[in-house]
Amino acid sequence: MPAINFYFSLRKLIHILSGLLFIWCSSTCPRPRILLTVIILLILILDNARRFWHKWDKLFRKIFLPLLKDSESEGKLTGATTLWFSLYLIFILFPGTIFLPAALIIIFADPAGALVGKAIGKKSIYGEKTREGSLAFILISVVILWQYRNIPLIPAVFISIILGITEAVAPEKYENLFIAIEAALLLFIYSLI
Repeated sequence: MPAINFYFSLRKLIHILSGLLFIWCSSTCPRPRILLTVIILLILILDNARRFWHKWDKLFRKIFLPLLKDSESEGKLTGATTLWFSLYLIFILFPGTIFLPAALIIIFADPAGALVGKAIGKKSIYGEKTREGSLAFILISVVILWQYRNIPLIPAVFISIILGITEAVAPEKYENLFIAIEAALLLFIYSLI
């Protein structure tokens, strides 16, 4: 497994900070649904515009190229866009008691798994995903569910393992979306039990 480099770490820090910014906007800004809808539309337009607006793509690459994955530099949606879109969907579709822990999982467990996987991961389980990274993802998810959401330990572990499996096998470009939606759905189902 390759070692962690500066830009990889910076990308994960941006993931965490931008996710926390989304939560802050959703809880403190006036009319957050309208504001976040406008922001999401702008983000989607600007990210997709790179495909057909050459000058914008050139400027975007000049600013962000070191942070982009290969697929993102070739015009695919960035991880930042998919993160915010995923957070937006669960914010719109679920109540705050479901949104917040699901958001915290995607904001903290996903980058923790990536960082641990890069730093100490030895056993690859799928693509670049490692057993160690997946275990870190599961552990952070358990802590969020057990401590923040007060879900008893056994159900928290069970939900976290399901999310960890999804994180390990989901296609990279849909990972944020799959984890966010699945976390929210599992928490919603758990709330009905």
